[in-house]
Amino acid sequence: MRFDILPLFSSPLTLSKLNLNTNLILEKLKETEYIETLDSQNSQTNIHSRISKSKNILENFPELQSNIVEHLSSYIKDVLMYQDLQFKITSSWASLTPSGHSGESHSHNNSWLSGVFYPEDGSNILFNDGYRFFYHEPTEYNLWNSSNWAIPAEENLLIFFPSHLSHQITTNTSKNNRYSIAFNVFPCGMWGEGDSINNIVS
Repeated sequence: MRFDILPLFSSPLTLSKLNLNTNLILEKLKETEYIETLDSQNSQTNIHSRISKSKNILENFPELQSNIVEHLSSYIKDVLMYQDLQFKITSSWASLTPSGHSGESHSHNNSWLSGVFYPEDGSNILFNDGYRFFYHEPTEYNLWNSSNWAIPAEENLLIFFPSHLSHQITTNTSKNNRYSIAFNVFPCGMWGEGDSINNIVS
């Protein structure tokens, strides 16, 4: 039987592969100063993630930043169809997850779009919407019946997603630290209409 399935009110997540020298990126990430997150400090579980002290870490990676901006522009204009909208990366940071540890589930509600870049293979990033489709196990999980979706970290993988999507780092099962670079994006310039118009200086 044939169905037309409409992804109503979807949260478009994109995956793309860059072509960068990740060894140089990893070297810098290993030299970066990290601090424990509040979730790590207050957790009684295996959550023990750290983030860079710098919240503008992409300034240290100009080639990566240029690639991210190029791909972001395509995502915003060609996928979301905001072809006249300007944007700005408002914050960026590195994450470090030690062996045997994971990250707390969270979202970036004070943002519009978010993204993450992986310099090497590693444990999954797990997305969830907090809603279970039905209280019965399906024969097979797919995009239509899942409330959680895991994406393995792969070398040179770049992910964009709406900032409201909850996500977390799954347990790092390797013997090495897991590194990533994350960022938030906000519209800038004149956008909106009526009493909801904004003019954010880039």
